[in-house]
Amino acid sequence: MPTRAPQEDCSESVQIMDEGFAAVIARHLASIDHKLSQIREEIADLKSAQTAQSVSASVLADPNIHLPCCNEQELTLLENYINADLENEKTVENLMSLTGGETLNAVVPKILEKIFTAELAKKFNWTGKNKMKLSSLKLMELLFNAVRKNPPTSSATDHQIIERIQVWFKHSGDRDGGRKRRVAPKHSPPQKPGCEKAEESP
Repeated sequence: MPTRAPQEDCSESVQIMDEGFAAVIARHLASIDHKLSQIREEIADLKSAQTAQSVSASVLADPNIHLPCCNEQELTLLENYINADLENEKTVENLMSLTGGETLNAVVPKILEKIFTAELAKKFNWTGKNKMKLSSLKLMELLFNAVRKNPPTSSATDHQIIERIQVWFKHSGDRDGGRKRRVAPKHSPPQKPGCEKAEESP
């Protein structure tokens, strides 16, 4: 029975060790790449937040504009602000586009949360069936533009964006403790709505 040369056995062992080492290195590199992506996204979010503060200040320079909008009157004022001037339109669109995010699931809800409180969102849906109509708002046109200004979601279709908008509004009643209130015992004291204005001191 022929025997294998010790040199051959040694070469095979080294090869197996090299392959195992390469696999470990590949796993570590993949983990590092994932963490770097997360860090990059967090840095982008911080930069967006800082820039958004200055843009938001421009929008809020009008004493009649309040974000997020708490009621229909505030939303109407925001719509009027947008329609009154092209610069106003660009300002609000830029405020939306600075939200950032890697997916539609992240971007669309963040933008909507800037504009609508949960209480106001419960009064709207896309088609206007039994509620107020979203699709006719100028804000929705700006939202589409803002989503596509974000590089990771630049190729989003109308259908994809509308689908995310519909999901967000559909579940608006679950936000700000809405789900908890629905399942809480009936004798639990009611919570105050999130949009109540603080009383001014005399």
